Amino acid sequence: MEIWDLYDERGNKTGETWERARAKEIPEGRYHIVCDVLIRHRDGDFLLTFRDPSKDIYPGCWEASAGGSALAGETPEACARREMLEETGLKADALELIGVNYRPQSHSVLYAYLSVVDCRKDAVRLQEGETVDYRWLDLPAFLGLIGEEPILKKQYPRYKPYLDTLRVPGEENRRAEKAGIADIDALTKRRLDYLAEDSGPLAPGDEEALRNALPDYFREHLNKDLFAYVVREAGVIVSCAFLLTVTKPMSPAFINGKTATVLNVYTCPPFRRRGYARLVMDALTADAKARDIAVIQLKATEDGYALYRSAGFEDEHTKYRRMIWKARRDT
Repeated sequence: MEIWDLYDERGNKTGETWERARAKEIPEGRYHIVCDVLIRHRDGDFLLTFRDPSKDIYPGCWEASAGGSALAGETPEACARREMLEETGLKADALELIGVNYRPQSHSVLYAYLSVVDCRKDAVRLQEGETVDYRWLDLPAFLGLIGEEPILKKQYPRYKPYLDTLRVPGEENRRAEKAGIADIDALTKRRLDYLAEDSGPLAPGDEEALRNALPDYFREHLNKDLFAYVVREAGVIVSCAFLLTVTKPMSPAFINGKTATVLNVYTCPPFRRRGYARLVMDALTADAKARDIAVIQLKATEDGYALYRSAGFEDEHTKYRRMIWKARRDT
């Protein structure tokens, strides 16, 4: 039977204990401690483990932490050391506290630690029933995988304060390039990521429909009337912008009829504030000039407004009121 100490909202131990089997019944205002350890080798690589496919939650997924709940009488640091040893076979010579987050929904306080180890990389010992494989990834590959794995997406916010202090080798030399047919799967993922962040989580039926339809769309349009500009890290597309070109009947506003719309400007969260969106926008506008595009339109969020202004876009002042017509779905 696993027993936890309970704490109040200020982090003080209340003297109460609770059984893990009754975790969903923890009273309001009471919390138990959970610890996570991000493990990094002295050479800079991060340890990832692959969850047992038989697990009820997130089976068969990569995760980047060892962790669990603190037992009664156990400090957060002692819990982190124990969980790290049990799940990986590695001892934590030192632990650096990255952050503490209260999670009222689960009545838990998460202590996130970093452990830098200096050991043989094949010294990892997996815990039966928990994980079945492991690998070490360098920083670019690790950050690139965050956008692909559901647990890593969930874990990222707790490690963000630390990861934001790291710089990807060669980052200052990054260049944007045009995506090709081989990138269709990655472009589909980035499109779904953009839509989920822009409009909120997609309904399961909508997400499945889009995931099935987008590859065919890209095969038909990519590098014909749709162009995608991307930045890669360790071969993974982490930032992108789409340019959809349309030839319209000529007017004084676009005397050659060549117009375009910017879509899907998106950078994976671990790679933001690194100038990658500017790289893809610069590549997009340079290619538009080469294609003799007369007018490019886009819809700017508050977060993106300064970027687009710096890329040469201006506010559009018009006497027209923007309207939209949508086909009704059959119900």
